[in-house]
Amino acid sequence: PAIEARSKPSDKSDASAKQFVVQLAALADADKARDIQQELSTKGLKAYTERVKSGSGEVTRVRVGPFPSREAAEKERARLKSLGFEGNVAPR
Repeated sequence: PAIEARSKPSDKSDASAKQFVVQLAALADADKARDIQQELSTKGLKAYTERVKSGSGEVTRVRVGPFPSREAAEKERARLKSLGFEGNVAPR
């Protein structure tokens, strides 16, 4: 029982340390992804691209963030939607 009590708080601290992002796109065309990232940056958003391998080949993700909580990321997602960008919240 004492060991279980000690492990639970560390589980919570691991979860609270997780960061979140708003992913706006995952494109095969890296140039187009960079164009979107630059457009977001000109609007003052902290946007970046990330290349990853997927089942259909390499894609470039366009993401905004990171945010310290899912709630903060959801708030930014709503603001991005008002600017004309659709996105999904994802763990970083």
